[in-house]
Amino acid sequence: MDEEVRPEKKGPLKSVVIQSANLEDPNHGKKFLGFPGSQEHYGANQIVIPMDGKPSNLLILISLIIIFISTGGTIFSIDSGSSIDSDLLCCFLCNGNAIGLIMLGVFNTQYGRWKGDMGSTLSSNLSYLIAILFFVVAIVFIVLWLLYFTSSY
Repeated sequence: MDEEVRPEKKGPLKSVVIQSANLEDPNHGKKFLGFPGSQEHYGANQIVIPMDGKPSNLLILISLIIIFISTGGTIFSIDSGSSIDSDLLCCFLCNGNAIGLIMLGVFNTQYGRWKGDMGSTLSSNLSYLIAILFFVVAIVFIVLWLLYFTSSY
């Protein structure tokens, strides 16, 4: 009855501390001039760079592509005179824009949380306000689609 020893799983780094390799002699191994943010400009204070929490810019890119495709696809299909059902076009326009706006709202919410963790309250609150605006406009698109879908004409 041997017990298996499982090593603890470590998550990603929470922060990175920038400091000199030799704490007793900060000039040890120095070949280049210091740059703003190096230890010589801050003395004994350590600089912490937050590594986690920042949302990916890929979320913005994907949401904008969804919005452009749904809006542009609807406009070009109406202009082309093709016989695509108007119910399908309305669904494509309203729901595509709603999904893209919800993704933008999620990005702004994550960005606001990240900025708030860094100590920037103004930027964090502005990001939350923009996220609420995106969510409200997405709800308007969904309600418009539901009104169109449930109408009897």
